This record gives sequence, C-alpha cells and structure tokens, in this order.
Amino acid sequence: MHRTFSVTKRAATKAMSTKMDLQGVRESDNQLFRVLFSPGANRSAQGNLFTDLFGPQVKFRTPKVQPFAHLPFGSTHDAFASGLGGGIDVPLTS
Repeated sequence: MHRTFSVTKRAATKAMSTKMDLQGVRESDNQLFRVLFSPGANRSAQGNLFTDLFGPQVKFRTPKVQPFAHLPFGSTHDAFASGLGGGIDVPLTS
C-alpha cells in the first residue's frame, strides 16, 4: 500500500517555492522478493517506510514548458533523508 501527499507553496517570487512531500509505504507480502531470491519457498517479507521532506523548489516559467528542480531534506524513521529531483510541467491551459 503506497500513500503519497505533496504540497507546493509558492513564495513571494514566481520562480521560488517551498515543497512538502510526505510518503508512506506499507508492505506485508513482498512477491518480488520471493520470486527473485527464493522461488518455490513459502516466505514473506514485511516492512514500513514513512518519509517527510521539506525544501526549496525553483521553477522557470515559460508559456509552453516549466522546468523545475527541488532539493528537500527531512527524516525517515530515525534517520536523515534528502532528495534531489526535477522535472518539467506542461501547462494544459493558459
């Protein structure tokens, strides 16, 4: 079961915003593990992972495409977490 929640809050400028990304994954039976590592065996794996990341996002707004990059920091269980990412938003309406 995967749960993802993301919020982007635009700051005072159009190019800079703050992004919050909350994710949760709960797996009670990992079929891929059984197929790859123990075919035919009756084994299961379980685990939970929850992350909360916050950080800046920079977006370059143009009429046709809007490339962006973000660098969030946060935590996962008792550890530090960070991410580096980006993408392109394509506006469907003007």
